[in-house]
Amino acid sequence: MSQQFIGVLQSGGKDKHSGPVWGVKWTTDDKCISISADGSFILWKPDSAQVLCRPAATDRALVSVSCPAKNFALFNSTVGETRLINLSSGAIAGTKLDYKDATDCAWSVSMHPSESTYAAVGQQGTINIYSASPSSFGQHLTFTTPGKNVFGMCVSYSPDGKLLAMGNQEGHIYVCDSETTDLVSTYDSHAGCVRTLSWSQDSQELLSGSDDKRLVLHDLRGHRGGIVTTFEGPQGHKSWVLSADLSSDGKLIASGSADKTLKVWDLGTRKCVSTTAEMGAVWSVSWRPSGGQLVTGGDDGNVRWWRSASS
Repeated sequence: MSQQFIGVLQSGGKDKHSGPVWGVKWTTDDKCISISADGSFILWKPDSAQVLCRPAATDRALVSVSCPAKNFALFNSTVGETRLINLSSGAIAGTKLDYKDATDCAWSVSMHPSESTYAAVGQQGTINIYSASPSSFGQHLTFTTPGKNVFGMCVSYSPDGKLLAMGNQEGHIYVCDSETTDLVSTYDSHAGCVRTLSWSQDSQELLSGSDDKRLVLHDLRGHRGGIVTTFEGPQGHKSWVLSADLSSDGKLIASGSADKTLKVWDLGTRKCVSTTAEMGAVWSVSWRPSGGQLVTGGDDGNVRWWRSASS
């Protein structure tokens, strides 16, 4: 069966972002979110590329987005401004300004699947946990510092909400218990900055992508982290891996890179089964929860939708 993916839709005209699309998410209720260096957030209808919601843009680039459930989305800017969006109304439900609070400015954020809390990491390498409730949004709850003052590049709650992973600028990955904040596992899997993390749906495997051009899948079920599987080689990326996502069925990986390609990998064979060239860096990728399709964000400001040639 062919694993090739073909483009079916893309944003354009007045709906196109005016800057690189640094984050995309396909939501659990079958909508898509994109954030951009132009400061804008857009909620899309994926079967028509129709804009459903576009709140007023911030004056700073948006760098990360999280949407584990269907009620709210969380995103943050380069100066640590974090916002909570009500996806039904499009209204801002909460705002935290790190630079005013004199706290570590968030570079990456992740919301707990229950939508009750969110985690943030930044320059100090600390994982800070805050309230995600609209009534107390941004209230600091607890913290842990596994990264030893090394810039935290990405953070991600596991789908079951029990674990919290952080990747840092020096290539290290830390997995903590989300309740106690105790360190569970540490990985030195990469020789460069870790830019992206993605969990399997059963919360047992963690995928990472790095400036060292590699993708690494960590099996957390074994002793002290268990098996590590690497995706690289002649068919691999030729530059930084900027984003990667595991499909919901655990069979495929999608990855985007500064080498201007979108790649799809087969987990069973560890081989790249599809490569698509784009005009610029592929900053962000996200699978449709039901499978068979994915969305990407590009350097040219476009959001693109892809489907399997066999579907």
